[in-house]
Amino acid sequence: MKVVAFGPDLSVPYPKMYTILFNALTTVEGLLDKGAVVKARAVLMEAQGETEALYIEGDAGA
Repeated sequence: MKVVAFGPDLSVPYPKMYTILFNALTTVEGLLDKGAVVKARAVLMEAQGETEALYIEGDAGA
């Protein structure tokens, strides 16, 4: 019988992903205060793309 361990995939750079998303949200907060909704959306989409790429790269290295 094979035992499968559950938990975070340590090959994925979660701290870096967190930092990217946190910084993006901080930027978006300021943009929304100024009414720059389109720019805020673009910032979020860019951060999403960056973190998804990091996740896929980390997962592929496992």
